[in-house]
Amino acid sequence: MGITQEDHNKILFIAKLGRALHAYGSNAHKIESILQIVSHNLGLEAQFFSTPTSLIGSFKFSDQEYGVLERCAPGSVHLERICLINDVADDVASGDIDAKEGIKRLDAIEVQVERYSRWIMLFIFGLASLSVSIVLGAKGFDLIPSFVIGLIVGTITLLSDRIKKLSHLSDIICAFFGALIAGISHHFFPSISPEIVLLAGLIYLMPGLSITVATVELATQNYVAGSARLVGASMSLLKIFIGVIGGTGVISFYFPGVTSLTSLSIHSFHSFPTLLKLSTALEQSLPDWSQWVSIFLSAICFTILFRAHIRDMLWIIITAFTVSIAYKIGNFYGGVQLAAFIGALVVSSGSNLFARIMKRPVSIIQFPGILFLVPGLVSYRSLNLIANKDVITGVQGAVSVGIIAMIIVGGLLCGNILINPKREL
Repeated sequence: MGITQEDHNKILFIAKLGRALHAYGSNAHKIESILQIVSHNLGLEAQFFSTPTSLIGSFKFSDQEYGVLERCAPGSVHLERICLINDVADDVASGDIDAKEGIKRLDAIEVQVERYSRWIMLFIFGLASLSVSIVLGAKGFDLIPSFVIGLIVGTITLLSDRIKKLSHLSDIICAFFGALIAGISHHFFPSISPEIVLLAGLIYLMPGLSITVATVELATQNYVAGSARLVGASMSLLKIFIGVIGGTGVISFYFPGVTSLTSLSIHSFHSFPTLLKLSTALEQSLPDWSQWVSIFLSAICFTILFRAHIRDMLWIIITAFTVSIAYKIGNFYGGVQLAAFIGALVVSSGSNLFARIMKRPVSIIQFPGILFLVPGLVSYRSLNLIANKDVITGVQGAVSVGIIAMIIVGGLLCGNILINPKREL
């Protein structure tokens, strides 16, 4: 005796729902929990197993059992579509629409026109790198090369969305050109900090969020998914590092012999008083208030890079300032470890409170909030130290990444206890 057409539609809907959650950045334990809840509300007895690259479902009926296997490529975060998917899941689970209609709505979400054009996205990549460079302590001269590297990262990232073969090499290519621009900029203007320029320019590629999500999955006993995601984040770091090594090698090979480039340093502007005055100003550190401007700009950039709805921008800006203030307070009273815990606690409890009051997914402000705490930059610096034969300091940095990641996870889990979100997305 086979299953009914209605049960078949329910299985198809749940499989498509799982693929959609995968595609738009949900982590394994949330996908499993959401599908379990929806299946239960639809009257199905089901079990699920999710990893960053696959989804397995088992549906048990009275006389037989059906299995579903989905091969899912890891997707990027798309907050607006996560909200729409959440609404469809709620409507099907509550019985407002049937599974067949739910499938049609999920198909419509998949093909809907992007809210932000590619030109806007490209500019935002550059602006995000510029704002992060200010957070890292950039001077005036550091802003332009950071912006240019961000534009290159954005261009290659957007192209890789259309050219799938390019996506496997995009991290290496971005890092290679980023290192070239940072090195050339430093050669023209020695006051430029190549490390700040490079880290800020490549901030979108740094897998700090993936490291944090992987640690959450390990902490919630999703060992396969967490380990796989952690390996993926490590490979992303390694590809970035390989690209940086390649770009640095080109710079060190060609530019030492090109003495004319050094003639464009700040001291060469003595014949042009206006240019000398401008160059002197750009060589100075930025004022303290610029840090708050950069946080504001970063929040706007993360809203668009995560493709959130424009109405959510205010909440993300509030989250950015709240997390930054909490982090500074924690750092003042107890150092980086306490700062990471308090920041994560604020992110988790704040996003849960937002979900309860606004009836919207916690991911809307949780993902952007975590970005202000992620240990991706520390991970890259530890690799850099090891490559430069400072192994002990590099290993210490790598251990610090693990410790900070666990502290962040502890804060996120404590926030769930402090305020129950009453929803999984």
